[in-house]
Amino acid sequence: MTESSACTSLPVCAPLSRYERNRPLALALFVERGFGQVSLREVAATLELTVGTFYHHCDCKQTLLFEFIEEHYLRLLDLFKQRSQGRRSTSITLATVLERLMQLYERDPHYFLLALRERHTLRDHDRLRIDALRGQLGGHLTQLLLADGITDGKRVMVEPAIALFEQLPLWAPHCAPNPHCQLQLGQRLLAATLHTL
Repeated sequence: MTESSACTSLPVCAPLSRYERNRPLALALFVERGFGQVSLREVAATLELTVGTFYHHCDCKQTLLFEFIEEHYLRLLDLFKQRSQGRRSTSITLATVLERLMQLYERDPHYFLLALRERHTLRDHDRLRIDALRGQLGGHLTQLLLADGITDGKRVMVEPAIALFEQLPLWAPHCAPNPHCQLQLGQRLLAATLHTL
């Protein structure tokens, strides 16, 4: 097989639409200006679309906000999935999840900031979906905290654990001098969400 025929046999990915390509710019706009301060016309202009064309992709700017926040929580849930490396490995650890969390924040802090600042502005039915995703997040955190050498007779205060997990990347770098100290700080603080019954 020649080099040129090998290239033509590979599946070709369709190029991203202007809407898909510019979505990160709309995310940044919501973070920088605040969701309530940005008009639909400004969102469309940021996406390099007319308002009419925007409606072909999304029914309103509230839906776009929900999509960003939902993507954020799905990414957070993905942190708990075990990565296979060719052999069966031990279960995932809290330290691994926290390390992935910090890496995710470094790659794109806008999702964290938008979820923190704008989650309360979601429509009721969208907020219910996000609350369900946060509930799953709390379940994963609970399992890890209880499996991390914590004895019986304690339980996790789930909502504080979730809130701490969501916000840890925003302030841990300012409180701890290096990534190793940040992870230790995160583990200690999450462990503090346990209390004796």
